Amino acid sequence: MITEYEQAVSLDPENYDALIRLANAVGHADERRRMYEKCIALEPSRPDARINLAQLYEAEGQPEKAMAEVQQALARRPNNAWVNETLGYMLKDRKRYDEAIAAFTKALELDSTSFTARIQLGSVYLELGSASIADG
Repeated sequence: MITEYEQAVSLDPENYDALIRLANAVGHADERRRMYEKCIALEPSRPDARINLAQLYEAEGQPEKAMAEVQQALARRPNNAWVNETLGYMLKDRKRYDEAIAAFTKALELDSTSFTARIQLGSVYLELGSASIADG
């Protein structure tokens, strides 16, 4: 599969779809980062490269960079359920529960069939319940 994506990118280095698929398939983080950044330069309004780059930063322990990418994706696509869902994940991980609830709620308003957003919203409420019980 990687060979086909590499071939497509070599034939057309500005083929966003081939480039992002190749970036998602390669294992080396620096190479993925470079490809995601190129995708963003090619089509800054598409959220997938920014979200993938944010997830890469998050995995590398760079939460500020991760959140910045998600915020930029949100600025360009505020009515994208997946972007709002990703924001909710990151806010939940940072224990910013009220903001996570708002993000997951917005994701569900945009896509009421999102099982993931619904489950994550429920998990935030469970964590809040646990926090309340622990506080006594």
